[in-house]
Amino acid sequence: MRFNFLDNQDGRCYIEDFLSGLDEETHLKVINKLGDFESFDQAHLFRAEHIKKIEQGVHEIRVRTRRKCYRFLGRIRGEEFDVVHVYHKKSNSIPMKEIRTTRNRLNNI
Repeated sequence: MRFNFLDNQDGRCYIEDFLSGLDEETHLKVINKLGDFESFDQAHLFRAEHIKKIEQGVHEIRVRTRRKCYRFLGRIRGEEFDVVHVYHKKSNSIPMKEIRTTRNRLNNI
């Protein structure tokens, strides 16, 4: 599965902005994990619970480092995942704010 970090209408990439704010070690771990995921097909990632459907048209990719969990939100198109939002997971449920942000960004691309 291929991951696309989509820009907004202003040409800004929220995902790259978020990742650049991480310390270098964590940044590399997250990027490497996503790179590993690209070698698998969608069915495998669902079975391994790395991807989860949140609602119609919105999915999440789960990336865990030693200390933290990150959720990349977006949509699936064939064997591609368009990522429009990312956040640091702190609780068991996805905050509605994160889902609304994802919906808004998907509607604006």
